[in-house]
Amino acid sequence: MTVQQTQIRNWLDDLVKAFSTSPISQMNCFRQFIVTGSYADWLKNPNGVSCPSWNALPDINLYVLVSSSEEEQIEAEYKLGLLYQSMMREHKEVNLLLDLHPFSRSVGTIVPDYLNLQLTSRIINMKDTSKYPDYCWYGWKSNYFVLYINGEDELEKLEVSSPKRDLTWLKHMHMAFASYSNVVHMVALSSISVDPLEIFDEAYRYCKEVMKDGISLGIPISTDENFNYSIIKKWKDKCDKFYGEYYGPHERSIVERILAIEKDYFSYRSETYARQLLSDFFTLKNYVYSKGFMARMSEIQKLQNDSLVPLPLWY
Repeated sequence: MTVQQTQIRNWLDDLVKAFSTSPISQMNCFRQFIVTGSYADWLKNPNGVSCPSWNALPDINLYVLVSSSEEEQIEAEYKLGLLYQSMMREHKEVNLLLDLHPFSRSVGTIVPDYLNLQLTSRIINMKDTSKYPDYCWYGWKSNYFVLYINGEDELEKLEVSSPKRDLTWLKHMHMAFASYSNVVHMVALSSISVDPLEIFDEAYRYCKEVMKDGISLGIPISTDENFNYSIIKKWKDKCDKFYGEYYGPHERSIVERILAIEKDYFSYRSETYARQLLSDFFTLKNYVYSKGFMARMSEIQKLQNDSLVPLPLWY
């Protein structure tokens, strides 16, 4: 493993130890603490799968599963934030960033010469699973590794079917795109006091979200719909070709620019590219919405008697 990979593995081991004695693990509503994504792949099969490496910011998906009231959930969320704060005090060489898409800008600032580790971390409430899109449950269950557990593996017991691109899915996409747009408008206005490099970081995050969603929105829905969501997991591998085929050359050129940044993040990180990414976000979002979302809406027959307002701006 590289120095960075070793640092992250040691940090995660220490996090699990701290979590095991933390106030969250003692809550009656606590069920399990998991990691998902490529890092889970590696932990499940360390001798057969390469340890994840990152060209940009290293990132890990960490979720705490509870079954609770919303009052208990919000208490757990506050405690989780304090736990990460204590980890930064104990591991001064590791600077944590918290990715809060799709409804908020992220927390934390990149610090040069530190290991900047980006976390996508949430408290997931299993008391009412219908509050989360089925494609989220499908993604979490299809690829996770238990870090700490109290009792049985509740996620393993959960019945999750392959998600469908139906009316509910499309409404979730509509909500996501509206949220993305509002956050990025706020990011641009934050130039009043926020460093342009932080604006670059946030604009890049949301460009990636639109780029990823454009895959499931770009593929036509057939009458015998059986969409393979594993395509989305591998969106980075052929994303530029995908956009060239399903959208067009201009959209592909924007995606190619985003992918180039992914490969050499800190070389591009500048005020010039911050402004470019803000513009790229809306150009790409509008293309995906008009050519992808609207096309899928016309294919879903249930929407003939339904209506979705244009993407709302509530800022």
